[in-house]
Amino acid sequence: MLISSCGGNNFPEIPKKIMVTGSSEMEITPDEIYMNFTIQEYKNKAGKKVTIQEVTTQFLGLCKKSGLDRNAVENFYLVRTSHSQLEKLRRKVKENAVKASKTKAIYLAKAVGEEVGSALLIEEITEGDVDSDQRKVYKYKEFNSNTVTSGSLGSGYSSVSPSLDKIKIRFEVKAEYELD
Repeated sequence: MLISSCGGNNFPEIPKKIMVTGSSEMEITPDEIYMNFTIQEYKNKAGKKVTIQEVTTQFLGLCKKSGLDRNAVENFYLVRTSHSQLEKLRRKVKENAVKASKTKAIYLAKAVGEEVGSALLIEEITEGDVDSDQRKVYKYKEFNSNTVTSGSLGSGYSSVSPSLDKIKIRFEVKAEYELD
């Protein structure tokens, strides 16, 4: 029988650690709206055909003046909304998620008389291959020219207005911290 006389175990010391999740979310109002318009040729009041080229030129001019030719706009589609500072806001939400994981680790460790040390691991939690904050950003809504507010496309339209949902940015992390 062989007995080690060095006194001590031969296993490496496993550091004490705590594993937690942290999350953060933010709702923002879109400041970018992407739309598709359908334009068509038509006959004016005098019965003269207005060509697609003329309609396109008129349409672009009218967009600048915030009024649209009711006869030229058949319908439009709200394709998606976004925010001009989306990447900056996403980074802020990610930072807040990591901070939340540290806060959570501190109060959980304190409950068992331990102190939280340095981070050992910070891992993003993703769902599928689409960023979690982009899953609900894209909405496809169709509005007929007869269902648009008068303030948005000119006079003569009904009072139903298209709704713009807020963008929800959510981020989660899994983190491990050393216990001192």
